[in-house]
Amino acid sequence: MPSPRWLPVLLVAATLGVYAGVGGHEFVNFDDSRYVFENDWVRAGLTRAGAAWAARSFEFFNWAPLTWLSHMADTSLFGMRAGPRLVENAVLHALAALALFAALRRATGAPGRSFVVAGLFALHPLHVESVAWVSSRKDVLSGLFWMLAMLAYVAWAQRGRRRDYALCLLCAMLGLAAKSVLVTLPFALLLLDVWPLGRLRLPGAASPPTALPLRRLLGEKVPLAALALAASVLGWRAQRAGGSILDFEQLPLAPRLANAVLSYWGYLGRTLWPTRLAAFYPFPTDLLASRTSQIAVATAALLLAAATVGAVAAVRRAPALTVGWLWYAIVLAPMVGIVQLGDHAMADRYTYLPLVGIFLAAVWGAADLLAARRAPAWSAPLLAAAALSACGSIAVVQVRVWRDSLALFSHAIAVTKPNALAQNNLGVALKAGGRLDEAEACFAEAIRLRPTWAAPYNNLGTTLKAKSRFPEAAARLSQAVALDPGFTTARENLARVLALLDRKGEAIAEYREVVAREPARASARFALADLLARTGLLEDAAEEYPAALALDPENVPALANFGLVLFRIGRSQEAVVPLEAALRRAPESVEPRNTLAAVWLELGRPEEAVAQLRESARIDPARADTLYELARALLRIGRDADAAAALSALLRQHPDDADARQLLDQVEAAPGGPPTARAAP
Repeated sequence: MPSPRWLPVLLVAATLGVYAGVGGHEFVNFDDSRYVFENDWVRAGLTRAGAAWAARSFEFFNWAPLTWLSHMADTSLFGMRAGPRLVENAVLHALAALALFAALRRATGAPGRSFVVAGLFALHPLHVESVAWVSSRKDVLSGLFWMLAMLAYVAWAQRGRRRDYALCLLCAMLGLAAKSVLVTLPFALLLLDVWPLGRLRLPGAASPPTALPLRRLLGEKVPLAALALAASVLGWRAQRAGGSILDFEQLPLAPRLANAVLSYWGYLGRTLWPTRLAAFYPFPTDLLASRTSQIAVATAALLLAAATVGAVAAVRRAPALTVGWLWYAIVLAPMVGIVQLGDHAMADRYTYLPLVGIFLAAVWGAADLLAARRAPAWSAPLLAAAALSACGSIAVVQVRVWRDSLALFSHAIAVTKPNALAQNNLGVALKAGGRLDEAEACFAEAIRLRPTWAAPYNNLGTTLKAKSRFPEAAARLSQAVALDPGFTTARENLARVLALLDRKGEAIAEYREVVAREPARASARFALADLLARTGLLEDAAEEYPAALALDPENVPALANFGLVLFRIGRSQEAVVPLEAALRRAPESVEPRNTLAAVWLELGRPEEAVAQLRESARIDPARADTLYELARALLRIGRDADAAAALSALLRQHPDDADARQLLDQVEAAPGGPPTARAAP
């Protein structure tokens, strides 16, 4: 074992070495869009308004203001790149491992064993998901503050200084603001009081003179418990508001309990043999369907109870085993699915903090066993090096799995068949890469595996639309809407396809339903207004455009179309405002400039119309309608020669333009005579 002074350096170097490749990774289509690259608040970077939103937001079924602020800060620092964000995750993870090492070393006085525990935490493949996934920033951030709170608590327990306890409270509060997983921190600290701090006075056993009664230690935890309770209430409200908690009609209690029991052993199995790890493990639909599975669940429950009773009974002989097992059982409890969030059975990221207990029990248990058997002095370091090397080697391979969506979900399909979510998300990645046939096959397979899930129907519909198979696309999108009437994205996609099929009335009805359900959905409001205009419902369009522009005042096409609609329904004076706004934002845009010229002519200001049309002709000299309208405007102010020049320029480029030829003939035959009118834009 290296000198203790080099252990922190070795720990950080090994951690960053394992995760060195994440700097070249991409975002994945698994929550990263909602957390980062499609989240307007995060895309704006760190702002005062963004900070206020983060403090009150229940976005993504969580109250996690510190996590949101970290994502915003990353945007300000790195822009919309995944790699630097993941490097930051790796640094936070390394710091968490370092804080864990410091806390254990201070509490136990055993630097070697503490290093191995921290090393297993840093390098275990089950923790790759928490580090190599941008959306798991909340795990590494909350984990760092958990470890810092633990370090401060150990200092408080040993020195009794109030500032150490205050620092523990502060770290706990910051950790809860990153992720509510710290609700179990008070229980974990109470376990540390049992061992290694030896602060709990155990009945019928010799205790250190500094040991305290349980009531006193529980009283210490009241402020921490109050913070945890407040965070739990906020988290519950967020999850209920977002509809992420499955009710008992969707998933009864019995399979939840069965999955929870099996998950405890499943995580342990993956800890000992960390292969076939995936981003998503589907919830088994036949968990209690057979007698064999029922016996397996009952056996797992009995073994779990026996392990817990045995660990408690061993508190005097093997306190590290007791504390380690109870740490694992308690810290994992909120995440085993009794309160089911989503439709996954397990998730690697849920082991981020619970496995500290298993590592504690394993390292101290193995070391004590070797010492009891008087094994050679080199055996413990050799065993530790082998375990850490194996973990690091497997973790490096698992890190590569997270490099992009194609790799991530191809791997998930390979190791977790059948997996509807992985098929769907792989299809999304294939579609984004233009591989439409392969994407179509993935979405069809996802539908086969899970026919009541609306998302793959929507994705298959948009894929068929991209392949110009519009009737089939409409059928699939209609199925998505029928399965989930509140799926506004599917409704909007359906409206687009219906418009392409010239079923404009149905398309308008779908758009209206979208904006009724989601009034702030700007894309649907703009599309509805444009479709109303194209359908000839100009008065309705004139009412819809202001609502759309209130959501996105910088939308140049919408400003231009709004101005055109106002002009066509005779509200020319009002049309000036959106048209001039469009030109301020896009001065090289010809359409709104030509419409503004028509407005000026309507309002009896032909000189201004001529100025706009001359600018349009400069921007696009080959555009026939611009030159024609310029000629008409010039005739209005008596500049016949200039009008004839404009028409001649038009005919040189478009010699077959009959209207231009006729107007030029009129000008040449009778200068100043009334021009032939072409339809206004």
